[in-house]
Amino acid sequence: MRMGSHLTSGARFAAIIVLIFLFCTSTFSSDLDDLKLKHKASVDQLVADNGAKRAMLKLDYAKALQNLLTQVKIQGSFEKAKAVSAEIERWETEQKIPEKNSDLTEIARFQEAYTKQETAYKLEKARLVVALKENYDKALAKMQAELVKNDKMDEAEKIQAERDNA
Repeated sequence: MRMGSHLTSGARFAAIIVLIFLFCTSTFSSDLDDLKLKHKASVDQLVADNGAKRAMLKLDYAKALQNLLTQVKIQGSFEKAKAVSAEIERWETEQKIPEKNSDLTEIARFQEAYTKQETAYKLEKARLVVALKENYDKALAKMQAELVKNDKMDEAEKIQAERDNA
């Protein structure tokens, strides 16, 4: 006895339609889930890369201060050595540039360079996040258009909700 032979041709047809519907629905959900995961992974990678750049910037600033301290000690400059040591100590606890740059020109130059580079990293991150969001929305719009063309308005509505929340 063959499997399904007990079904009438109408029942077989209905069963096939249900299976196709389930397959198409799961494909839609899978496609949307895959797109969400890829987008999240891209954003996470961007954030991690930016964080790594900013961490290196902090290390570079600390190294620059240490090198400056060595130089001013070699020069025998007590006041400069004291100022650089104070900046090193402040940096180790705060890990951020103060609103007002140091009165010592050498430290102020480092602080200005740090601030300029940190701002560049922040702007780069913002620009890339916007680009990722735009690409994600384009992919969602394309998926949504295909669903509408195939008269799958419920799934298209889910895509619209994702677009509104993204």
